[in-house]
Amino acid sequence: MLNDGIRPGLSKKVIIPGEIIHMTGDAHEIWSRLITKRKETSWPPEKINELQQRSLDLYDSLQPKKIHATQRKEADIVRDVAKVIFSCSYSPSDLDRRMSDIAND
Repeated sequence: MLNDGIRPGLSKKVIIPGEIIHMTGDAHEIWSRLITKRKETSWPPEKINELQQRSLDLYDSLQPKKIHATQRKEADIVRDVAKVIFSCSYSPSDLDRRMSDIAND
């Protein structure tokens, strides 16, 4: 992606506007899932929490739809995502502009 992807001034590719769904969760539960499912040990809860917060800060100005995805049944999470996708209040965000702003800071 760095060589051929979306790069302000260096590529003609753009990110198409769309609704942003931001899934959040308990860092300890995410860590536990990484350990049990992927045997991934390089992401301690503190690092997961920091990454999650940085991601929330990054997209906050675009008003993402936030869905808490831990300590819940999978069917409930899927239902919440479907509500966002199929709702009548579709409000696309200009993610391309946001990424360009970040790249030019």
